[in-house]
Amino acid sequence: MSVPRLDIAALRGEIARAAQTANVVERTLEVVSLIDAVAAPMGIHPVVVGGMAVYFWTATDEFTTYDIDVVMDVPDELAGKLAELGFVRTSDGRHWTLGGTGVFLEAPSSKLDEGAVVAEVRLDSGRTVRVPSEEAMKTRKLTIDRWRRDAPQLRAKSAQILAGFGPPRREKPHDRTEAEFLRSIGAPERLIGPVA
Repeated sequence: MSVPRLDIAALRGEIARAAQTANVVERTLEVVSLIDAVAAPMGIHPVVVGGMAVYFWTATDEFTTYDIDVVMDVPDELAGKLAELGFVRTSDGRHWTLGGTGVFLEAPSSKLDEGAVVAEVRLDSGRTVRVPSEEAMKTRKLTIDRWRRDAPQLRAKSAQILAGFGPPRREKPHDRTEAEFLRSIGAPERLIGPVA
């Protein structure tokens, strides 16, 4: 069986258009669906995780994030295809930016939790994207809600322990691309730390 040849130029145009979508949720899902189009012939299907996955099932704005967290393996062949689409890999190997768009992709892991159930969702564009099941995300939201309920006592205890350490600073340097992205979204300099 032969793998259909991808029209990278056409996909690059589609991803550039998707990256300009004003709605951050639609933008995220469309960008990941286009990455899936490139990765699928390799047997790789990115799964949207993190805050955006929780938002997808709960529509709770506080979970909306501007980075795109996905679980997927990124072998050299896929890394090359992502580069052809315009993505630039940061020096840490798990972050990707799409020049001039504010799209910031992170692939923190190549494996989902054991027993994870994934839902395939059809977008208005006709493409599909994968997200953890609704049940998994609602359970995650309940865990977060419980943590928030208990957070004041936890923060008070943590404050007592941390009182002698001074203000938090990030000691581990970021690469220049990640630092520029964090500045563009308004992250405080004390959390960005020195740039390598």
